[in-house]
Formats: sequence, C-alpha cells, structure tokens
Amino acid sequence: MLSSTGEHIASFRLGDGGLSLSNKGAIELFNRRRRPLPNGFCDTSIEAYSGEGLAIVTVNDDAVPFVRRGRNVFHGFVTGCDPWLRPGEACLICSEDGEIIGHGVSNSTAADLSSMLKGVAIKTRDGIKEDV
Repeated sequence: MLSSTGEHIASFRLGDGGLSLSNKGAIELFNRRRRPLPNGFCDTSIEAYSGEGLAIVTVNDDAVPFVRRGRNVFHGFVTGCDPWLRPGEACLICSEDGEIIGHGVSNSTAADLSSMLKGVAIKTRDGIKEDV
C-alpha cells in the first residue's frame, strides 16, 4: 500500500487480511494523532474510542535504545498506554518525551499493562531509528 506521495506505508497480510505497517506508515499515523499522548494507565475501554486510531504505548527512557533496535517491550518498562489497547492489535511505541520509537503488536490490554511487571507486553515489529 502506497501513500499519495508514493511511499510504502503498509502491506496486506495474507493470513488474516490485516495490514502490516512500515516505519513510514507508523510515523504517518503518529503524526496524524489528535489526542495527547498517554502518560499513565486507565481501565481498558474500547467502546468510547472508536475511530481514534492505533493505540500508543509509552515506555521509559531505559527501554528506548532497545526498542529502536527492534527489541520487544517488557511490562516493567511501560509507563502509560491508551485505554483501547487490545491483544493482537497493532500499536505505536513512543518515548516519554513524545517521540515515536517503534511499532508492534500488543500482547496485553491497558489493564494488564498497569498491573503486570514481567513478560513481553508488546512484540515489536520494527524500531524507528533516530535519524528518521
């Protein structure tokens, strides 16, 4: 899938018909976000947020270099997330400074992220390098 400028932003997944984002696509979606970035946790709620886009997960500064290299996000490093985060869905990963650092697939709900301290929270598909 190409943007209006010809940039590759996503690919179709044959297994389920979903989309796999490229780094350019993740950055494009992040730049179009209307809501402020999450800075904490709240109860999982999907109904009230229809059409808000991909959920964002924020991580602390210790995790940033690892996520940029494509490493998974562990529960202990998550500092906030959107309430509409669901397992199996794509999400964007950003630093506490508000910079996008990667994208991946969630293993957790917002409630899980607020209470769990160990294990993989987000399976990172790709990290976004600083020079992008």
